[in-house]
Amino acid sequence: MNALSIDNTQSGEAEQTLRIFGLYRIILAALILGVFLVQMTTTVESAYKPNLFLYTIGTYFFLSVIAHFYAGLTQRSLSKLELFCYFFLVDIGALTLIAYASGGLSTGLSLIMTLTVACGGIFFRDRLALLVAALASIATLLNVSYLVKLGIVENNALINAGVQGAIFFATVLLVQLLVKRIEDSQHLAAERARELAHSEYLNQLIVRRMQTGVLVVDGNQTLHSANDSAMSMLNLTGHEKQLPEPLLNSIAQWQQRPDVRTRPFRVRKAGALLQSEFMPLAEEDEGQILIFLEDTSRTRQQAQQIKLASLGRLTASIAHEIRNPLGAISHAAQLLNESDKINDEDRRLCDIVTNHSARMNRIVENVLQLSRRRASRPERFELNEWLKQFVSQMQQSNASSQIILSSGADTIQVAFDPSQLDQVLSNVCSNGLRYSEKKTGVPRIRIVANVNATDGLPIIDVEDDGDGVAAEQVDHLFEPFSTSEASGTGLGLFIARELCEANQSRLDYLPTPDNGSCFRITFAHPMKKLATEE
Repeated sequence: MNALSIDNTQSGEAEQTLRIFGLYRIILAALILGVFLVQMTTTVESAYKPNLFLYTIGTYFFLSVIAHFYAGLTQRSLSKLELFCYFFLVDIGALTLIAYASGGLSTGLSLIMTLTVACGGIFFRDRLALLVAALASIATLLNVSYLVKLGIVENNALINAGVQGAIFFATVLLVQLLVKRIEDSQHLAAERARELAHSEYLNQLIVRRMQTGVLVVDGNQTLHSANDSAMSMLNLTGHEKQLPEPLLNSIAQWQQRPDVRTRPFRVRKAGALLQSEFMPLAEEDEGQILIFLEDTSRTRQQAQQIKLASLGRLTASIAHEIRNPLGAISHAAQLLNESDKINDEDRRLCDIVTNHSARMNRIVENVLQLSRRRASRPERFELNEWLKQFVSQMQQSNASSQIILSSGADTIQVAFDPSQLDQVLSNVCSNGLRYSEKKTGVPRIRIVANVNATDGLPIIDVEDDGDGVAAEQVDHLFEPFSTSEASGTGLGLFIARELCEANQSRLDYLPTPDNGSCFRITFAHPMKKLATEE
């Protein structure tokens, strides 16, 4: 099939090719006209028909200029094939008339004609390209034959014209072969470029969607690029380049001792605990560092499951050994307390034994409850509706309590085990009611459900009117057996946090502006798959 070598889908390249070829024709006509005007005397004496020579050159120059601008204005209505055919027909006709007017095909004109035929081999394909060579050969032979008939040139000029025609065809075939190889190379390069672009797009999509944070930092510790997870973990916006201070400290630790794993850190006080890994890039990347950030909540959840399994085996083995003697001690103290022969001082000692026995029994019960609890079965549900039912049940069991419920969003979806969330909130709310009543005389708490503006995760804040937690106790608040009350076991908040981590959520303490306490539950993303035990 006859086709242009220019892919019509690449309109920009086709238009550029038209402009370049049009400028070439204008420059060619201007050079021939300039040579004629500079050497007018010599040219007129040697030319067969100098006036025709001059008129042809002037007309060719004028038509080249007009055609160039006309093609630029009408290229959307005319096909590229029509424009190029017009160009080559005018070129062959003009060069043939110039050769006729000069009295034969000179060396310079034959070179120009060969160059024009070569351009036809570039812009056209197969039969159209050969047609350009055939037209140029026929025009050359007719011109020379007519000049031979008039006696202006000798008969051997026909042989030169035939050789010139063969050169035209050879030029076209050679150019076609070269263009074919160039096009094959271009097609191969374009195919490889598409494959590389597709692979790069897939890699970028994978990196952007993966849960692990990936970021590149330059030698000045300025953010170069990061995926969505890293931006969310570091609480950065799209235009921020400054890294948070905790991450800068981790980079400094790694640079000082690259063989030692850095300590986990939090960007925000109530944020996720992040573990960083570092990898230096090549030296030509000017000291850039590739950083991987991992949210340790899933790892901690798995470790927690192992820890709870070990704790279950331990408590199962010692529960019987502890509870039976403890029950005997408590029973003996009660019997002594009921005796008529015991005095008041001994009765007070019996009460101490009974109270501490009961406290030890509660500790054993809480540990057994923690170790025997079933695996988390998270469900997706609407938080506002669930909280209304929870508050209603809470107020039924605590008639004098004041529980204020509010929400910052109409609909909040969460993923959590409902029964375990009930256990967590019951523990936190009971603590808040107790401490509020101790300070103000009124058991009052506020439960606020909302969506965190920084990371888009659902949260529940439980605020009370108590005295808050002392600064020296905050770091140990969620540790087992850590309590400020003589009658407490110190396991309530520990169990609550363990249940939250088992659901890939967090329980954090936040002081309030009025020196009260706020316990915040930060849920995992509602569409995130939660790890469960089998």
